[in-house]
Amino acid sequence: MEKKRITWLDIARAIAIISISSNHAVNRAFRDEGSVYEQFMQHSGAVAFIHSVIFIFSRIGVPIFLMITGVLILNKSFENKDDLKKFYRHNLLSILVTSEIWLFLGFWYRTLFHANDFLERGIGYTLGRFAGTMLFFNQETMGNMWYIPMILCFYLLLPFIAVAFRKINPDWFWLPVGLVVAEAMVVPTINRILLINGVKGQLEFGLGSMNLFSRYLTFIIIGYFLNKGLLKKLPLIAVDIIAFVTFMVSAAYQYWEYTLPDGEKVAYNFFPLAFCSVFVFEAIRRHFMEAREHKHITWLSRASFGIYFLHIFITAALSGMSFFNRFHPLVLFVILEAASVGVSIIIILIGSKIPFVKRVVFGIK
Repeated sequence: MEKKRITWLDIARAIAIISISSNHAVNRAFRDEGSVYEQFMQHSGAVAFIHSVIFIFSRIGVPIFLMITGVLILNKSFENKDDLKKFYRHNLLSILVTSEIWLFLGFWYRTLFHANDFLERGIGYTLGRFAGTMLFFNQETMGNMWYIPMILCFYLLLPFIAVAFRKINPDWFWLPVGLVVAEAMVVPTINRILLINGVKGQLEFGLGSMNLFSRYLTFIIIGYFLNKGLLKKLPLIAVDIIAFVTFMVSAAYQYWEYTLPDGEKVAYNFFPLAFCSVFVFEAIRRHFMEAREHKHITWLSRASFGIYFLHIFITAALSGMSFFNRFHPLVLFVILEAASVGVSIIIILIGSKIPFVKRVVFGIK
């Protein structure tokens, strides 16, 4: 029997996959592999700011996915080793198998279409790199696959955190979470601003996040607490305003980075962006808590894992065609985003007629 859907989580997941796919589309449309300053100099200030807004939107998808994971996994009950085995078998193993399929496809796509020189180095070298990729060593695959080793490690760890939340007062977890937020988000943001303004000294925080846990795990834990009512005393209008203001602050900062000769793209640990992601997630939760299930949103949510893996192949293939070089970057972004998501949906709809493909290749349960 299919589990009852949680509509607001489906909406959050649908927004997240659109955000992530737009990241790959905007990067290729503006050729962000090069200098962001060079891109800024080629376009008007208005275009650069629109680029900044799109880019910041494209950065909130991963934190939203992680917070969804916190809501779903940390609320599970793990009473004995059978519960743990069941979780590992049905959740962890299924992600691993699906990921291996896409690691296989990504490696040979990049190798056969000459994104690397492996074939020129010989079949032995190529097969060695292939084996390494499949075993998560020195991987050669599509850019979006960085997320998979991280989420696999989290799935190994989360059952134990869930047990700890049930056995220990969760309020105590804010101490390690706060330390990670300070070290992995606040301090790097301050240091970047100091560096841009010519301040040579950098803040160093001895309690490194690697000695506690990843900054990405922080989003998972925050997602759990948001679902438990962390911000329930804050009026919804205040949540919306904070989400909007922090979004625009992040976009304005990204625009500023674009104007600098050594400018960088805002990372997930940029504190205003992380703050924005949290409040966007809370806004989605509060606005759609009582929303009715919508079949198209539900389908997009269920297919999000497949879209995540598939869309980047389409984006890469289209952006590599010289025909598209004639388009303005904003137009090209719309084309790449619509085509990558649209074609992914069509392929998934067709492929899902085969149960194995639906369940194992696209991860639709």
